[in-house]
Amino acid sequence: MRVEPVVRSDAEKAASKAPAAPKKAQSPCTKRRPGRPKGSQNQPTADVTFTPELSRITAMLDAGLHVMAGLIPLTSRVLAGPFGPHHALHLAQQSHLPRSSKRRYEAALDCPYTGPYAGRGPRRKYGRKVDDTNLPERYLKETAGEGHLQTRLYQALRLHKEFEQPLHVVIRAKTNLRTQARAHVVLGSSDLALASAPRVDY
Repeated sequence: MRVEPVVRSDAEKAASKAPAAPKKAQSPCTKRRPGRPKGSQNQPTADVTFTPELSRITAMLDAGLHVMAGLIPLTSRVLAGPFGPHHALHLAQQSHLPRSSKRRYEAALDCPYTGPYAGRGPRRKYGRKVDDTNLPERYLKETAGEGHLQTRLYQALRLHKEFEQPLHVVIRAKTNLRTQARAHVVLGSSDLALASAPRVDY
């Protein structure tokens, strides 16, 4: 275990208390034909700017890896809370460790598109939105019961528009069989080979 004090700078304190900037209205522009303009090229992905919290975590991880080098093999980085977005995935990739994290229960996940090609333009990447209340049975991996509570684990590859790569998503749904009340937790990982049970344990 590694513990370090966190002393926020005046700029960080001011940024945390500052109200969110209002969204700017989009300026009207001339209409153009649908599709990609002729001669347009792919734009490089913008560099990810780490928050001060992620920078501190990076420094602590690097120091810990130096101490444990050759003694304790690390297989994954488990992050929660504010370390779920795509910034943390880039941080984990720098240390060559897959990232596992708990995502918000209403995370905007999409199924990969499996339909036919439209015949023109780029191929569709995103399919329908994931409906956590109506999950297909083919993704069910495990069912367990304890009294009037039933727990079901679903596992599948899903897409998120903030992430460049697919995410290995496990949804842990718990249902009260008496009242039919239902709650679920969304767990995501960049490790596409990790099974559902170890992910829940992490």
